[in-house]
Amino acid sequence: MKYTTSYTNSLNFFWILLFGFSSPFIIFPEVNQIYLSIYFILILLIAYSFSIHFIYQIEIIDTKIIKSYFLKKEKEIINFEQIKSVSISIPSFRDPPAIGIIYLDSLNKEKKNWFICFDKSDLKKLYKFFIDHGLNVEVVPKEKLNDLL
Repeated sequence: MKYTTSYTNSLNFFWILLFGFSSPFIIFPEVNQIYLSIYFILILLIAYSFSIHFIYQIEIIDTKIIKSYFLKKEKEIINFEQIKSVSISIPSFRDPPAIGIIYLDSLNKEKKNWFICFDKSDLKKLYKFFIDHGLNVEVVPKEKLNDLL
């Protein structure tokens, strides 16, 4: 199975840039240009740090999961042998569908990774895929397990 998804929280990114760049002109219309330059650089740094952690792509290829982040060269590669458990969060009114993975890294330390699924039908496919590969899968909330069967 090959599965690919990506997540961009572009709406939050847009609001950071919009209010970040427009607020000094609204609040202080006669601010010195040097202060504005420093302020704009700080806003760009905040937007850059936001984009590094919240814009990513997930690829599930046969027996490994690859998570690559925007503007980062390193990729997180998780082999299925490393995975302790998988949690599938069924979407609710407020929360999107998500998959959380607990795995052991090369130093045998427990790490967590998660990603958002945009389509509920993807959750069904991934649930079946993880079960077929013998992984321990937990569905949250438990009452919604029938939605994936």
